Amino acid sequence: MLSSRVWTWMLLLAIASPAAAQSSEVEGRGGIGASADGGVGDATGGEGAWGGEVGATSSPSLPLTSDGAPADGGDSAVERSASVDQASVGTQEVAQPADEPAEEAADSSDDSSDDSSDDSSDEGGVEISPFGMVEAFFLWSFRDPDNGIVALRGFDNRHASFTLANVVFGADLAYRDAYARIALQWGHTPASYYGAEPADLGGLGVGSTGPQLWQVIQEAYVGYRARLGSYEIPVEAGVFLSPVGNESLNIAGQWHFSRSNLFYGLPFYHSGARSRVEVGAFTLGVGVFNGINKIVDDNRNKSVIAHVGWGSERAHATLLYLGGHEQPHGTPGRAWRHLLDFAFDWTPTELVSFRGQLDGGTEATVGDERYWWLATALDVEVRPASWLGLAARGDFFRDASPDGASPLYWAGAEWVSSVTTTARFTPTQGLDLYLEYRHDHAEAEVFYEGDVTDPSVRSQDTITIGVVGHLQ
Repeated sequence: MLSSRVWTWMLLLAIASPAAAQSSEVEGRGGIGASADGGVGDATGGEGAWGGEVGATSSPSLPLTSDGAPADGGDSAVERSASVDQASVGTQEVAQPADEPAEEAADSSDDSSDDSSDDSSDEGGVEISPFGMVEAFFLWSFRDPDNGIVALRGFDNRHASFTLANVVFGADLAYRDAYARIALQWGHTPASYYGAEPADLGGLGVGSTGPQLWQVIQEAYVGYRARLGSYEIPVEAGVFLSPVGNESLNIAGQWHFSRSNLFYGLPFYHSGARSRVEVGAFTLGVGVFNGINKIVDDNRNKSVIAHVGWGSERAHATLLYLGGHEQPHGTPGRAWRHLLDFAFDWTPTELVSFRGQLDGGTEATVGDERYWWLATALDVEVRPASWLGLAARGDFFRDASPDGASPLYWAGAEWVSSVTTTARFTPTQGLDLYLEYRHDHAEAEVFYEGDVTDPSVRSQDTITIGVVGHLQ
């Protein structure tokens, strides 16, 4: 039986989900960075290359994958395999006969426990580990836009409103060498980052597809632990959060409530297959996917990912390549998009931690010209107490487009940047409170102010109070 704490969380999430579903509207401008193929632009899932690297994910009951989390537990709740507290599950005291010595009773209990454990192991029952979270915030923009839109922020995007950003509920399942994960979600967050999902009306006997069909799914995949000599090699297929970057889609344990421009400008999710292997302190991984932010592909080409990661007790680093033809089917030529991502985290002492990211990419157009972009972010957190984190982050994203071509990112601005400072409070396990100030700046007028219907200013300043409750 699940503990009472788990049942309480399940009930709270069930109550919250209808309200979150009502809030999942897409922004009037269709999100950031309308891409050349008419999407919302590429968006970052930033979960770290899978398997023991920066912000790494860990497959359920998969011992080969190291945690890869910073000392403060920076990985999100959903990206860590949840476990049930066995001490609180179905325990009861059994009265012993009055004439039986206490030592014999203890020995008998231990033997019985060992036998029961052995039997359970032999039976190979299904392991189920539930997880979930609720993310909510109140944000104030000093530009006071009448339309209530905080532009180019992706998820914390509503002014002067109490907002349920996302509700996530799911479970990891494992049976011997097979395992699976399903994570469902409702809220503004999936409505924003699923905006680039290809839409199609379908045809004879075939239903339509599009963002509203898929945005309830955060992750859904199955896996199998294959063995090659002394190595375990997990093979997984389904829908995954993107491994690009070192931030997480889920806020729990993150240093800031808002995500950097890099997070919102690069891939969010992929649909396909992936595998990895750990060799000493290194992790090697590959993947084949439909593309960037595509569950249903809109062309006949596939994208590939290859990465190498290294980890130690206090530092982790990942170098990742993502490439593929991302234009819709029928586009002349083979305009491949290339992305190179480097991310690291370093905790030299228990007091201070660092995170950094550097990304560059290019994509060909129909002619000889090319898009290119370069982006970087640096983040530092100081923890004067176990319940308090003080963090500062700066980021810059440069987007260059050929003359006459539609921009890939940022609604036509050649660059965007932000500076963010955050105080994060953790009064108890499973609860994070955020107080955040952020300044956004751009090369063009892409932000809203006052009574306007179109963007009219180049900067915006916001204060956010965020609350995240999570069951791990």
